[in-house]
Amino acid sequence: MIQLLGIIIVMSQVAWQVLIVFIPVIAISIWIQQYYIPAARELSRLVGVCKAPVIQHFAETISGTITIRSFDQQPRFKETSMKLTDAYSRPKFHTAGATEWLCFRLDFFSSITFAFSLFFLISFPGIDPSLAGLAVTYGLNLNMIQASVIWNMCNLENKIISVERILQYISVPSEPPLVIEESRPDPSWPARGEVEIDGLQVRYAPHLPLVLRGLTCTITSVLDSDMVLLLSHGSIEEYDTPARLLDNESSSFAQLVAEYSERSKEQY
Repeated sequence: MIQLLGIIIVMSQVAWQVLIVFIPVIAISIWIQQYYIPAARELSRLVGVCKAPVIQHFAETISGTITIRSFDQQPRFKETSMKLTDAYSRPKFHTAGATEWLCFRLDFFSSITFAFSLFFLISFPGIDPSLAGLAVTYGLNLNMIQASVIWNMCNLENKIISVERILQYISVPSEPPLVIEESRPDPSWPARGEVEIDGLQVRYAPHLPLVLRGLTCTITSVLDSDMVLLLSHGSIEEYDTPARLLDNESSSFAQLVAEYSERSKEQY
């Protein structure tokens, strides 16, 4: 901004008629900026909204690669990834098009300003050639500086969208803490390896319907069960009675029980 004002002052000191061109061109540039900003702001919002699912899906795919391969779901995840990428590319393409639209018009008006400035410097007699050369030297950077000033102002407006999204996330209610001291069980818990669920109701969000309605069940201890099913990466690794699995010290179930017992002794 300071460089732009300096160029205008230098060129107007040499030939004040340059102001006749500068003033309307600057007004038109500001009008173009105001015309561009609303569309660019909305496009930036769309880019941010479409970019988040791509990153989330990619992270989930990487973390669940083993499960995806075990169920042979690579084509489905690939298709979903391509759809999300296409949805992200559309607003990104329009954003680039809007940017080129702005840059072309700013360069065009900057070139007009410089051309008329040269015309005034050459047409009016009595202008010192050294001062005219100084004004022309400063005017060579006019295109770049004027376009840079307008572009930086527009880019600032677009980047403010990130702050807006941060404020939106700040207003989202936070989850309860991981450990609630008032609801912590006794140190001796669990006394028995049994889980009782009475009237459980679960929903994914406060405004969504219930996905579990009044679930009531009792999960008895594994050692009291008739059969034990042990899964590894989605496939069945062991399936037998608890007694036989415990007798076989090389079984994964026996190793898990032994490890759990050791950790329980260390904790208590």
